Amino acid sequence: MKKIFLWMLIALVGIAFSSCEGFNKKQTEFFLKDLQGYWLEDGTQVHARYTTESAGIIKDLAYLWGYSWDEADDVYEADVIADKYGNGWFKYHLTFDGQLLRIEQMNGQWSDIPKPYTMTVLTGSKMTYHPKEYPKEKTNWTKQLK
Repeated sequence: MKKIFLWMLIALVGIAFSSCEGFNKKQTEFFLKDLQGYWLEDGTQVHARYTTESAGIIKDLAYLWGYSWDEADDVYEADVIADKYGNGWFKYHLTFDGQLLRIEQMNGQWSDIPKPYTMTVLTGSKMTYHPKEYPKEKTNWTKQLK
């Protein structure tokens, strides 16, 4: 009788774990509406804003403008906005399968620096990505209300 009860318990636990949709399930669809907005990198003072403003077409892909700043370096959102499309600004394109390409803008001789990322999590409140070639270098972000 104890063996039957033990086997039933093991089967029940197995069914419970296999029916959990979020358990070990990877996100496979990523939506622009979730990316757009104001983000704060977890544990830092690095901020990013992904706007809906068009940055034009590059190699048949539509890009939008975004910008970022690091308050630990005494750089604030107003500073980046004052230097529109210069330091701190980037063009971005997100694919449905989670590939994010950011083209960083810089004043002076350096401009148009492509940085490809792979999204692993993108919801209306959380984002995690890593440089495409370095999957262990994940960056976590939390969406802010302002």
